[in-house]
Amino acid sequence: MKKFISLALAAGLLTASIAATGATGSVAAAKKITLNKTKLSLNVGESFKLKAKIKKKSSKVSVKWTSSKKRVASVNKKGKVTAKAKGKTIIMAKIKGAKAKCTVTVKNKQESDKGSVTPPETQVVPVQPTQQAQQTQPAPTQDIIYFDNPVKGVEIAENDYITLEVGSTYTLNTKLTPPDADKDSVTYTSLRDWVASVDKAGNIEAKYPGMTIITLSSVAGVDDSISASIHVNVVDTEVPDDSYKEYNADIPHGKVTQISYHTDYRDSQTITARVWTPADYSEDTEYNVLYCLHGGGGDEWYWTNDKGQKNDGCNADKILDNMYAAGMIEPCIVVFPNGTIPYDSSRVYPNVPEDAVITDWGRDCFLLEYEILYNLMPYISEHYSVAEGKEHTAICGLSMGGGQTFDIGLKNSDKFAYVGAFSSSPFAGDDQTLVTCKEDAARLNDNLRFFAIMVGTEDGLANDKTSSKSKAMAKVCTEYELNYMFIEEQGLEHEDECWNRNLYKFMKYAFK
Repeated sequence: MKKFISLALAAGLLTASIAATGATGSVAAAKKITLNKTKLSLNVGESFKLKAKIKKKSSKVSVKWTSSKKRVASVNKKGKVTAKAKGKTIIMAKIKGAKAKCTVTVKNKQESDKGSVTPPETQVVPVQPTQQAQQTQPAPTQDIIYFDNPVKGVEIAENDYITLEVGSTYTLNTKLTPPDADKDSVTYTSLRDWVASVDKAGNIEAKYPGMTIITLSSVAGVDDSISASIHVNVVDTEVPDDSYKEYNADIPHGKVTQISYHTDYRDSQTITARVWTPADYSEDTEYNVLYCLHGGGGDEWYWTNDKGQKNDGCNADKILDNMYAAGMIEPCIVVFPNGTIPYDSSRVYPNVPEDAVITDWGRDCFLLEYEILYNLMPYISEHYSVAEGKEHTAICGLSMGGGQTFDIGLKNSDKFAYVGAFSSSPFAGDDQTLVTCKEDAARLNDNLRFFAIMVGTEDGLANDKTSSKSKAMAKVCTEYELNYMFIEEQGLEHEDECWNRNLYKFMKYAFK
């Protein structure tokens, strides 16, 4: 029975292999290509040479190598993979009629070191001045660092939370006790150094939207109880000039195509959606995918249907064209589905749990989650050249579509690593079950790369001055230490201009 809630809102071991040179090898009617590695873990700066083995060889063929995220790891024409930045990418080896892939995970060197167990080479021991130091005899095989004046306490003068703009720097105002304590007896760390890093002097560099925790603590061996922390929220409040959403005749333009696919969740059994593909779309490239959801009263046309008047449609196609031409976004396709599906309580729908919670307000929005997962995503995978995995899949939406985004993205974070909710909140409001404890947040933090909540300052629906639903959800995320970005667009209401700007900002960071 459904519950209804009424609410207002192996390197080099392959024989007969062809080194991945991209040069021609002897292959005819190749049926299969395999790699010496299907999964690979590298530290930043390290390299590894992938090798391809091709069956049924008799004529010449080229092996083409590509990386889905070149900023994470690149691959040259000989199959040499070079790790560049923390993250995950897919290295693809292609020949005519076949392909193989290797998932490459890149870590920072210090992260890899954490998992290794090695004997300690250095022991840090706080001592009282000279006399005690003279009495302490170090073990013959260890180096001991002595602090004549180790730290006894630390404080961070700022409030519990600070907000920094992407690209900015900030120096923490800290206090040590005693004031002349040895500065080497303390250390700074960042929970997510890819959001914001911190050096040994307390200088913070804001890198990527999200939330991290900077901690000032004593070094190992002094006193484990000495520490102080501060939450750092990194945001992007850029206000682009109007050209970002306008048609530009001087650039190549993508194509918006209407598709029709089978659905198990509508009486019609088929439904249409629209798909934006970039100007240079090619079946030889695997693309990221964004599912972009409209608001109440709209349909699959709304995001690309601006007619020049207020709230008559957004400019997504123009925004995507401009950003893609400027190299601001990763190669992707964008799918605009029809998000309204009348719900029939007397009908049994496939894949829907019996204890699913459906709100009155979200009644006709509820089934989109299952249609996307079980009908639309398989269709897109079959008919378009798309990369697999959550690292290559995003979802965002405005208003009603933002509510659907909360539900779909946070409930299925193993499938969507980038989630953007615009002018919205969860349909269940304060009774939402998406983020209710630190365990929920930890699960989401493990899966999500970028989670954004954006709303206009003058939005009376989602951001009412006395009862802001968007802010309420942001507060929950902060309370449970979920990595997210919250932005208020100054002077904007529940309107197209806000959503155009939200999409622009979301796409700046999606798939990166």
